[in-house]
Amino acid sequence: MYLQLQQTAGDLQFGKWFALARTGEWQELEVALADLTRDDGKGEGPPAAEEVLRTLRVFVQDGDKPTLEMDWFEISRRVS
Repeated sequence: MYLQLQQTAGDLQFGKWFALARTGEWQELEVALADLTRDDGKGEGPPAAEEVLRTLRVFVQDGDKPTLEMDWFEISRRVS
């Protein structure tokens, strides 16, 4: 599964790959922005604190008919 955050389509894209849970199992993910890497070929590293990310995309690749069920989803900003 690939989690991607974008500022706008094709600009400032950051993401991270995750292993899929087995069929029938639930998986809880907590992702810090610092763990994301730039994936648009225009640089490296995580998003800067001042960057605004507006779009969340989730890609699932697993065989011919991949599925994804989300029970709960939350985005929060943590100030360190």
